[in-house]
Amino acid sequence: MRAIVDSVRAERERWSGKVLKDFDAIAAARMSGGRTGAVDTTSRAGSAVLHVEEGRWWVTARYALPEEELYWNFPVEVTGEKTQVILNETNAERRPLF
Repeated sequence: MRAIVDSVRAERERWSGKVLKDFDAIAAARMSGGRTGAVDTTSRAGSAVLHVEEGRWWVTARYALPEEELYWNFPVEVTGEKTQVILNETNAERRPLF
């Protein structure tokens, strides 16, 4: 069973690398005003804190499930000291992995 899981994982990583290879170039081309992106992973509790300047940002995230992934890609207007964004299954797009 472990061999099958490892095989699926390797194929998923190969596919993901092929499909998403141009993401960094596209994101860099869309940045304006010298702004850079902010990247983080979640803690064990499932949360992350990013410190960014006020303005319009795009939230992009992926979470792999055994046969599909949850995908988020939407704009957020950051205002004031704290803007909370909640990612869950109800606001995710479900996409097949292969």
